[in-house]
Amino acid sequence: MAQTIQIFRTQVSPYQKKDFQKKEKKTIEGIKHKGHKLEYTLSPPTKNSIIITNTLTKIEKIMDIDWNLVKLIVHPNSGYDNFPFEFVEKAKFPIIIGNPIRAHAVCNYILSCLFEHYNPIPKHKSWHKGRHWKRKFILTNKRVLLIGYGHIGKILHQVLLPLVREVAIYDPFKGKDELNVDGIDIVIPCANLNPTCHYMINTKFLEKLSKNVLIINASRGAIIDPVDLTCFLQTHPTAFAYLDVYEKEPADFSGFRKLDNVITTSHIAGVYHGLDRAILNFEKTIITDFLSMPDKRAFKRKHAAILMKNRIHNGFLI
Repeated sequence: MAQTIQIFRTQVSPYQKKDFQKKEKKTIEGIKHKGHKLEYTLSPPTKNSIIITNTLTKIEKIMDIDWNLVKLIVHPNSGYDNFPFEFVEKAKFPIIIGNPIRAHAVCNYILSCLFEHYNPIPKHKSWHKGRHWKRKFILTNKRVLLIGYGHIGKILHQVLLPLVREVAIYDPFKGKDELNVDGIDIVIPCANLNPTCHYMINTKFLEKLSKNVLIINASRGAIIDPVDLTCFLQTHPTAFAYLDVYEKEPADFSGFRKLDNVITTSHIAGVYHGLDRAILNFEKTIITDFLSMPDKRAFKRKHAAILMKNRIHNGFLI
């Protein structure tokens, strides 16, 4: 007789389509595995279960769940600030995060900012005999600093390396612990928020950069001190910032409205056409692998790069 496993979806994000849960239910319950029947539910589980969360899920608010019934958590988001360290540390089940789902979309956003800033495409309404293109700068002379070398940092490194003068990488958790920001032209945070990078980009940091520095933040808002950044942009009119994430969201943009050298967007970097389908494919793959691999050590090895417990370092999550 097939064992029923309940798939408990805590809630969905506002950017997902109205029929997402209907499609998710169909996808999940359509997973065929001998010995298991999957039952999609929006209510706390009463049987052996797999929980699907998102960044709106307040783990402490669902503590009334019998965690002995939980066999797996699938968190198809790249941010996991809502997971308390102690919860992850003590969890007796794997917690899988969805970094690969949005990595390419976030990289596309960052590269769009980069090229739009330096080389916006002119619109010629008739043939321009001089073939003139007033580029601001050419990237071959630029020095880039990537803060973080995970999924996004690695993609950007591969893309930018042939285009720019230098790509410096700072990620002390990946053995890249040399940080020299003197004269850096482009700063791109690619890290999750942790105690080592909270307000890392502050006045002291900013004053060492090129006066024309470009900052693109689509990672975590609290990596940058917003007051220090505002003051810096006010006193360095040739510097520029693209900001897509903020310490508190929904964000208040009023502090930036008087600045001509900042563009703010509403945490859109990882949102794209096809995101719902990508999330469903990710969930299906992870759950199928989990059910198909009786040796859970093999499952953890296969998904080691997105296993949240592997983000534990010195008492916090990286």
